[in-house]
Amino acid sequence: MESEAVHIDSWKYVKNSFSNGHIAHAYLLNGSPSKEGFDFSVRMLQLLSCEATDKPCNRCSICKSIRSQKHIDVLWLEPSSKSRQIVVADVEGLINRMHKTSFSGGWKAAVILHADRMQPAAENKLLKILEEPPSKSILILVSENSSGLLPTIKSRCQRVQCGSSEKSFDIDIGSLLSRFPPNTSMDAILVTNEITDVLSTAAESHSDNLFLDPNADDESISREVLEARLAAYRKQDQHMIIDQMLYWLRDILAVQIGMEPSSLFFNTYHERLKELGARYQRDEVLLMIQHIEQLSQRMNTTLPERQVLEDTFREMIT
Repeated sequence: MESEAVHIDSWKYVKNSFSNGHIAHAYLLNGSPSKEGFDFSVRMLQLLSCEATDKPCNRCSICKSIRSQKHIDVLWLEPSSKSRQIVVADVEGLINRMHKTSFSGGWKAAVILHADRMQPAAENKLLKILEEPPSKSILILVSENSSGLLPTIKSRCQRVQCGSSEKSFDIDIGSLLSRFPPNTSMDAILVTNEITDVLSTAAESHSDNLFLDPNADDESISREVLEARLAAYRKQDQHMIIDQMLYWLRDILAVQIGMEPSSLFFNTYHERLKELGARYQRDEVLLMIQHIEQLSQRMNTTLPERQVLEDTFREMIT
C-alpha cells in the first residue's frame, strides 16, 4: 500500500470480497480524503480495473491513470463551489455520468472526497443513485467526519475503516488546554488567539503540500478547486480541535466520578484535570460540552471564525 496508515485488515477484507465477486455498490471510507482515505479509494478502483495477475500492480497504465485521477471511467468529486461545499449540481452531474455507458467497457466509478461537505439537498439527491444504482457501478464516499452525513446515506453504504481505529490528531492542542475552560474574558481571547494561530500554521502546511503535489500543476485542477480543498482542510482542522476540547471536558467528568488516569484521553494531564474536576460542578461541565457541540455547528455558518470561537468561550465562563 502507498500509505502505511491504511488499515491492513480492512484492505484484506475488501480484496477478498472483490476476488469473490462480492462488490457493494457503495462504500463509505472513514479516513483522510488527502491521505489514507484517498489512497484506499485509489487501490479499490485499481483492484477493479487492473489487468495484471497480481492486482493491483500500481504500474500499468490503468493503475497510473486512476492514481492521477485521469481514468476516463472514474469521476472524482470534491468541494469546489464558492461555498466550499458539494452542491446539488455536482451530484446531478455525478448521477448523469454514472448512468452513461462505460467508455472502456468495464466498471464506472465515482469518488466523493470530503463527503461530509455535501449540502443537505445534495445528499438527498445522492440517495437516488444509492437506492437505484446503475449496473456495474461503484460509488465511494470518503470522509473523516461521517457523523456529518445523513443516516440514510450511511445505511446504504458499506463502511470501511481506512486508518487506525484509535483516535489520534494531526493537530495537538494539549498545551493550550491549560487555560481551558476559560475563567475570564481575557482567557477567552487568549484561547481564541492560540487556536487561530494553530489553524493558520496548519493552513500554511496544507497549502505547501498542495502546491508541492505533482497533480496540483495539472491544468485540469483549477485554482477554485485548490482553494476549495484548503477550505475543506480548514473545516477538518476545526473539527480536530473541537474534538479535543470535547475529550478534555469529558476527561474532567471522568475524573469527577473517580475513573483511573489510564482511562483518560489526556492522561498525561491528570493533575490538571483533577484541579478542574474540583473547581467545576458536573452540571457546569455538561453545559460546557453543549457549548462546544454547538460550536461545531456554528463553524459551518458564514460568521467569522474568530468571532464564533470567542463568543463560545465567553459563554462558557462561569
